[in-house]
Amino acid sequence: MTRLLLAVLSIAAAAPARADLIAPFTLNLSQLGGSASYSGLTIASGLNFEYGLSTTANGSIVFGQSTPTSSVGLLYGNGPDTTGSVWIEPKLPDGSFGAPQKIVDGLTGVVTDVRTLSNGYLLVDSGAGGAGGSGTRVMSFYTQTGTLVGSMNFTYPSGGWEHSTGMSYVVGNANGTDTIYFIVGSQADDAATTATVTTSGLVTSTLKGDSVYSMVVDPTGGQVQIVSAPVQIATGLRNPFGLSFDSLGDLIIGDNGIDGAHPVNELGADTLDLIPADLIGTQLFDFGFPNSYVNFATGQYVSGDPGATPPLAAFLPVADSMGNLQSSEGLSDMAYAAPGSLPFVGPEGGEIIGFHGVFDAGGSANYDNALEYYDFASGLYYPILDAGTPGVGHIDSVAIDGHVLYLGEMTSTGLVNGLAGLGGGDIYEFDFSSAYVPEPSTWMLGALGSAALLISRRRLLLGATAGVLQARNAPYGAVPSPRQLQWHKMEVYGFLHFTVNTFTGREWGNGDEDPSIFNPTAFDADAIVAGLKAGGMRGVILTCKHHDGFCLWPTKATEHCVRNSSWRAGKGDVVRNISDAARRAGLKFGVYLSPWDRNSAFYGKPEYLQIYRQQLTELLTGYGDIFEVWFDGANGGDGYYGGAREKRLIDKTTYYEWPKTWDLVRSLQPNASIFSDVGPDIRWVGNERGHANETCWETYDPVGLEGGAPVPGRVRDKDGQVGTRNGSHWMPPECDVSIRPGWFWHAEEDTRVKSARQLMDLYYQSVGRGGSLLLNVPPDRRGLLGDADLASLKAFGTMVSNTFRDNLLAHARIKKDVYSTPQDISFDVIKLREDISLGQRVDAFEVDSWKDGSWSTIAKGTSIGACRLIRLPERVTTKQLRLRITQSAATPVLAEFGAFLEA
Repeated sequence: MTRLLLAVLSIAAAAPARADLIAPFTLNLSQLGGSASYSGLTIASGLNFEYGLSTTANGSIVFGQSTPTSSVGLLYGNGPDTTGSVWIEPKLPDGSFGAPQKIVDGLTGVVTDVRTLSNGYLLVDSGAGGAGGSGTRVMSFYTQTGTLVGSMNFTYPSGGWEHSTGMSYVVGNANGTDTIYFIVGSQADDAATTATVTTSGLVTSTLKGDSVYSMVVDPTGGQVQIVSAPVQIATGLRNPFGLSFDSLGDLIIGDNGIDGAHPVNELGADTLDLIPADLIGTQLFDFGFPNSYVNFATGQYVSGDPGATPPLAAFLPVADSMGNLQSSEGLSDMAYAAPGSLPFVGPEGGEIIGFHGVFDAGGSANYDNALEYYDFASGLYYPILDAGTPGVGHIDSVAIDGHVLYLGEMTSTGLVNGLAGLGGGDIYEFDFSSAYVPEPSTWMLGALGSAALLISRRRLLLGATAGVLQARNAPYGAVPSPRQLQWHKMEVYGFLHFTVNTFTGREWGNGDEDPSIFNPTAFDADAIVAGLKAGGMRGVILTCKHHDGFCLWPTKATEHCVRNSSWRAGKGDVVRNISDAARRAGLKFGVYLSPWDRNSAFYGKPEYLQIYRQQLTELLTGYGDIFEVWFDGANGGDGYYGGAREKRLIDKTTYYEWPKTWDLVRSLQPNASIFSDVGPDIRWVGNERGHANETCWETYDPVGLEGGAPVPGRVRDKDGQVGTRNGSHWMPPECDVSIRPGWFWHAEEDTRVKSARQLMDLYYQSVGRGGSLLLNVPPDRRGLLGDADLASLKAFGTMVSNTFRDNLLAHARIKKDVYSTPQDISFDVIKLREDISLGQRVDAFEVDSWKDGSWSTIAKGTSIGACRLIRLPERVTTKQLRLRITQSAATPVLAEFGAFLEA
């Protein structure tokens, strides 16, 4: 929104009324965590276009009013037709407020800012240059009693100056001086400013537009003296009407985006920009206006100026608690909320930001004036007051004092171009002090959990220009479902191939095996699960029925099951034992049920589908929660088939009626992910060697063989290793492999168990490429895991745990795209994770290390997705790392950047 102020008409200015009424609206805090208990009061009302709200050292409130004196009003900042005043509402000893008192009157033009200096003096910004001619803005300094002690006059050139109203911020220094940060404004809405602004009075200088400056003043001895002249610290800013500092001393700049006819032609989103504390004033930060911006409609960062620093955040439409999109446009003021100040504020603080919205509208007609909370730790934002709220016009002033949030309403009617807006200004107090319960905000972490905090506030939303770009974006492309997000957390889990084959020495049983041969004499489900858990596994999938048709539970669908085995006199239930043991150990349980049944006389006939779905129903209703259902692609061929002993081939594209079977799973276990060659939740990686391709996409569009439909058993297997860039389905790869050469236990393979180092290699090639590692560890004829298998698992689990226990960048200080640690770190593994809830965005990245005065590239890659691990050829020692996203399909949103030392 163009920051044009107050095209209105007034007859006279009246003293604001003390209201202390219940505030006319409530805040949306249900999704922000922490206590939502607060009192909301209207503590001042009847104001004429309130602006410039701030608090003093003793908790009093100071603010400005602007009263038009003619019908010309204030449209496009014609300030001479308006008289401004400054008021104080004193804080009384009992914590209440006294009657508002006028302390400054007769200011020429609108009042846009009121700030307090360290000794209690006031800084007041007033006046404005006109769009059709020259104008004057004044930064005045007053004592607490309203005595003028100095002023700095801004003269804007003739020919029009679009944004000439003032905004400033004051930071007290240890020596009693104050540093003042102030904006200059821009000459045009969508073009770089070429003219300059001159100042007189306290400072004689020439200033550039599109900029933020700083200067130091000494407010002592009844006057204000200039200690240091204005220094330009930022450029490439359209109209930054928000300035604040976070707890680290970083300067946060709230800028207005490039306007257009909303919503169709709105070009640039409003943004937050950041200058790191120790770089303020040491170099000129260019934020790219008008050539670089975040597109309001798409969220894409347009990098028209290669040297521009991308913003920290861009405000795009975002869903509220009801799922409705809320817009925020016309950034007008903001205040930093420190950790512990308001109960929903995250561990690194945040910003409460007011947006003017539609210039001359209020209530439902103002669809752009949502009040936003932006969280530094997560990079997310949320509307705490909906756009279009009835009775709300323009919350253009924001202040925070302790546990109290103050909001200033310019005019509740929203009308600023006529008489109707007069006397419509209010000040609201939202006090969270009563029953205050500060809690870490959890809403912004979503499925990421605490991992998002590892990289601090930047959360690595890195722009294509390798700068930090922290923009809340709409999802890009296909995104994971909630069940898939939970599956991604599994990473490594076990596969138990166990059936009559264990006793016959076969890999695939023919279906004619006598059930009585199944007799694991020392079967111990708890011992098996304990061995898997020692290997770092988070779940286990059991082959409840392999191709031989033998069922490891006493199914009612066939006699070829444990009920007719010698084990436990036919009273045993392997599925029950393993599922119960898994839950006792904290592991999740999944089931494998082979579609092919070489024992059943009905296989290949319609009746078999009823039998198969009956078995599936028994498994999904009798053994608790299931995290994954595994459908094999091997089906059809030679078999016993009830004594027929023949070859039976089926039409794989139609016989199983897979959609009906998957619907059955969804109805019985809605949180279970379904695996097959074609998903729909998890795809086969296309090999049984346990690894994905170096470049591996989480999205996938399976291709059938010979032009046929893709179904389990009839897909182009090799495609699963890579996936499909920008595929239409989120279908990540599962990398299955056995710890032994075979899938079932064979005594002759006891000396051929994969070592812990080999398993670690597979971990990097599966989990480290965005997939999962499904590691088969077959029980032997005793019903136990072999000693060599157990030893390898334990060593592997220890290796993974020790390697990724400490992220050496967890306490790094982040400046733009550079991570600096207090002392040297030595590492040989790099870890990256995208926030996959918003899609897979990154196409290419590089990591650089600072050594001997220059950057050198130590790693590069393509896809990231859920996880990307890169083993370096040698150990690297440095204090600085730089992460560059060199290609991305949309604004990158990373959840983790880590450096680790392999154990």
